[in-house]
Amino acid sequence: MSWLLFTMIAVGSRSAYGVASKVFSSRVPVSPSAQTVLFGAVGMLVVLVACALGGGISIPHSTIEWILLFIIFLSNGVGNLVYFIAQKGLTVASTQMGFSSILIWNVVFSFLVLHESFSLMQGVGVVVMMVAIAVSQRVGRTLEMKKEIWIVIASAAIFSAANVMTAMLSRRLPAPTVILALFVGMTLIPALLLPRQVYRELTAARRLPLTTLWPLPLCVATSLGYQFFQYLALRHAAHQGVVLAIMTGQVVGGVLLSAWLLRERHHLGHKILAALLALMAGALIKG
Repeated sequence: MSWLLFTMIAVGSRSAYGVASKVFSSRVPVSPSAQTVLFGAVGMLVVLVACALGGGISIPHSTIEWILLFIIFLSNGVGNLVYFIAQKGLTVASTQMGFSSILIWNVVFSFLVLHESFSLMQGVGVVVMMVAIAVSQRVGRTLEMKKEIWIVIASAAIFSAANVMTAMLSRRLPAPTVILALFVGMTLIPALLLPRQVYRELTAARRLPLTTLWPLPLCVATSLGYQFFQYLALRHAAHQGVVLAIMTGQVVGGVLLSAWLLRERHHLGHKILAALLALMAGALIKG
């Protein structure tokens, strides 16, 4: 059951990443594009140093591996940029809830790309997930679906594409190769889309005191833990869809950590209910 242990570590890391990335985006006074480049560059450097010391990078041997790796590179770069944009206007709990819609996208992409079929109960799970997202956005007796929640749902769709490609590569290439592609995408995509803005803001950020950047290493460390252990879980699990379903547990962790560390306790009852509904949806979609 090593895959289950790897999955649970990935869930904990993803929950911690949700809090760390919110603190990072709030405390570093640059745009989401510059934040994504800074985050990706540091992560890429860490992966390169680790590989230089311990090895692990393997060059793809087939055209399909290069294509999958490029999709991962592209989707992770765009996905992180969109995620940081959305996170600016949401609490950690709401961001995590919106991001948990990745289960829905996993079902869609698994059907379209992997040609998997799904049962009626799994369809019910998709509906329950939609209800969970709506509950997380309820304020008092009204439903306030901020535009940012739709943006983070869009980022979940982009990351889902990367997840499906990662699952396909998990038994072909070692983890460092794919994780390096993820961080290279984070670094290059925003820099290529908005080169002048990114250069200007990162140049100005050099004058920031180092104490301002303290969330950055925590953000990178939790992201690396999440990516690495999820990859190991996907490689060792007999049914990769089960791993992706269990990852829904990051919603509960994100809600609890944000309430404890960031004091985000406004409408906490709704958020806890939404988190439990998301777990129920994950169990149904798992099948």
